Amino acid sequence: MKIITFNPWINENKKILKNFNKKKDFFLGDWCLKNFDTFENKKFNVLVSGDKNTKHLNDIQKFVFSYTCYNKILKNLCKSLNIFHKKKEKIHYWEFIISTWLWVYIDALQKRWNIVLRIKKKRFDKIVTLDTKDVNLTTTSSTDLKIISLNSILWNIKVFNKILQFQGFKKIDKISIKKDFEKSYINKKFAKLRFLNFNNLNKLNTEFFLYNLAIPKKLRIKFLLKNLQIPLKTKIEKKNIFLPDEKKVREVWKKTYKYKNSSNKFENFLNANIPEAFPRIYLDKFKEVENISKNLNWPKKPKKILSSYAHFDDEVFKNYKSNLKTSKYYIFQHGAAGMYNEHVSQFFEEKLSDKYFTWGWKNNKNNFPLFVTSSFSNKDNLILNSKKTKILLSIYQFPLFPQRSSYGYTKDLGRNTYYTNYLISFLAGLNKDLIKNIFVKCQILYKPCLQETQIKKNFKKIKFISTLKKSHQISHDFHLTIETFLSTGFFESMTLNRPVILLFDKNLTNINKKFLFWINKMKKEKICFDSLKEANKFLNNKIINLKEWWFNKNLQETRINFCKMYARNPMEHENILKKKIFN
Repeated sequence: MKIITFNPWINENKKILKNFNKKKDFFLGDWCLKNFDTFENKKFNVLVSGDKNTKHLNDIQKFVFSYTCYNKILKNLCKSLNIFHKKKEKIHYWEFIISTWLWVYIDALQKRWNIVLRIKKKRFDKIVTLDTKDVNLTTTSSTDLKIISLNSILWNIKVFNKILQFQGFKKIDKISIKKDFEKSYINKKFAKLRFLNFNNLNKLNTEFFLYNLAIPKKLRIKFLLKNLQIPLKTKIEKKNIFLPDEKKVREVWKKTYKYKNSSNKFENFLNANIPEAFPRIYLDKFKEVENISKNLNWPKKPKKILSSYAHFDDEVFKNYKSNLKTSKYYIFQHGAAGMYNEHVSQFFEEKLSDKYFTWGWKNNKNNFPLFVTSSFSNKDNLILNSKKTKILLSIYQFPLFPQRSSYGYTKDLGRNTYYTNYLISFLAGLNKDLIKNIFVKCQILYKPCLQETQIKKNFKKIKFISTLKKSHQISHDFHLTIETFLSTGFFESMTLNRPVILLFDKNLTNINKKFLFWINKMKKEKICFDSLKEANKFLNNKIINLKEWWFNKNLQETRINFCKMYARNPMEHENILKKKIFN
């Protein structure tokens, strides 16, 4: 009995497939299947799949454990970085700069560690994997790690191989990699630094500094003018730098980063790989980033800095903010949050900020209810009176490999397979007349898109929309939006009072009790469905009465009360911004 860790069809290794026993042998995960098309490969055994019977570790337990690891490794990193850069900075300084990378690193390796433990339990006779000796774990920045860990086959197989070696697996066959196996990685797509230089605001008053603040454009300009800041068109200069040989720097870093062995084997594995995996932007390119941040025409000592997401991926901004010891940092919620039992991004945003402004909810003392601060389109030209009902079906694509727990997913692995089956089941229950009027908008992370491929295969008359625009920017052209995942699009539709239905599957989300209350309220008004059969029944029978349904008194009352808690309209609550921030 053997297990294969990669996709042999992509590698065109026919020998592996010839010797594959369909009854006994296994593929490691969905990413190993041809074209990621699990529907045509049901005959294969997959160790990590979207099967409902798959046992997962408790998310909360994993989160607590990971955060314990995070704190211990953070201390080691801060000490080592101070030595490496000859600084004496405190933990908070370094945490603001490296926290995104560190959390993604821990979470990505933990998920792959748990997968290897499954291999151990099955007691496979042989493991067939790729030879990744020439693949480097090093990334340029935290952004690169997020992209690579979710979608790079070579990086992920490299991690699996390291874990297998660390766990003491002996019977491993390593297959050589063809040159064009993964062009994006071999061509060093990620070995670039993208520095953003800004000719920012003409500042007459530098008390407030608004940067990457996702609030409606009209409100942003209004408040800038009120506070004597003249908004100018931002000029962005992208500087792509191919990094030189870093071997000498990496050798110094390997000697600098020291740690004590722990009783926890996984923690030791994390520490052992940090010398190789730690991003270059915090080592040999750190001084360059620091110099850029110091020479920007940004306020030298603003009292308050307002941003929505600069703390994630903007390395220049992170360096700038870390050097401002007295400036308060306010973070604005920029996507669906507040309703999950576990939301890593939210957790760290609350931790890094002095105030965390939400779309209406308040879960702790650091939360300050505001309004929906995402990109906003308040067009009101809804077409509710028409012979044909145009329906926008908003679908998503989950990453190829296990994702960090940013959005409270309970089904950590095999989500693409599970979710695609879910969509097919939903569409199969709709009337043919409705199917003709459905337009699908898909968020594509990589190609081929499993969801799009399967929908086109099973429903020839469904049309796909090719656009980079978000759902709320085009939903006004449709009678109804159907959201298939609890994300930003649903909240924006509720805020804008545009007819929307949420297909809610508990296997895709891990919501808290407060939000479950509203799920049940919305179920009564047919806004939300946790049963595909019920959703199909409603749409097939009631879609012709769309206007009557949506503007029903009880439904509107539920919608208004829901929005007060989770999706306040910015045009109705703009005075809150002035009261809570500018006063």
